[in-house]
Amino acid sequence: MSPRTPALGLAVVLTLAATPGVARGDETRECAAAYEQTQRQQQRSELIAALASAERCARSSCPALLKDECAKWVTELRPKLPSLVVRVRGGDGCARTDARLEVDGATRKDPRADALLVDPGVHVVKVTDPASGQTKSQTINFAPGERRDIDVDFASAEATCGTAGVVTPMGRVPTVTLVLGSIGAGLVVAGATVGIVGASKRADLDDCKPGCSREQIDGVRPFFLAGDVLAGFGILALGAAAVTYFAGDTKAAAWIRPRLVLGASGLGAAF
Repeated sequence: MSPRTPALGLAVVLTLAATPGVARGDETRECAAAYEQTQRQQQRSELIAALASAERCARSSCPALLKDECAKWVTELRPKLPSLVVRVRGGDGCARTDARLEVDGATRKDPRADALLVDPGVHVVKVTDPASGQTKSQTINFAPGERRDIDVDFASAEATCGTAGVVTPMGRVPTVTLVLGSIGAGLVVAGATVGIVGASKRADLDDCKPGCSREQIDGVRPFFLAGDVLAGFGILALGAAAVTYFAGDTKAAAWIRPRLVLGASGLGAAF
């Protein structure tokens, strides 16, 4: 239904004011003002504001003639509002629900969906990543009733959520790889050190050969056993580090960043 003209709305208000039994006072005047504002705002394509005005004059406390007309406008306006859904992948590679979204002009949260309602027309949409602090923006022309689903990616190609890394000449090495590698290397060094001590003590047995006591011989064996155990665990840790590194590298190579970005509707575009 097309909105009535402001002059007709004013005529309705005057009629109501002159009719016995119709609610008077501030409430009636506010309802009448919202009724007229709804019409004017629709004519200017200010649909967010028009919906709020229509909801105001559709309240049960408003005169019936205004309330019924405004209720129809509420029903007609809602499908005309464009909606915007933004999905953000932060610089840490994780999906971010706390990214800051800014749209110039009037906006309104859609109570029926995880979307932001805007007026039809051209708007600048700006998204700020809380992980990196970076901001991306683009100008979008929203058609009446259009839904925009947008993906904004701030991460590098090799970023994986939950797996921080360090950039080296070999590329980005996952933190878990660095930890396992450090532990493995430390255990191998410790095992070698204990083994060297054992070798030194075994050399001391040359002075008592062939009459070395059982205690002297047994005192050397634990060093070799401990060295072997430490070195063995160290090698296992280094192997695990290699597995995590190559597994992470494979994921990075297979990862295709989403390129459906601001300004895209059904087709990919750079943002």
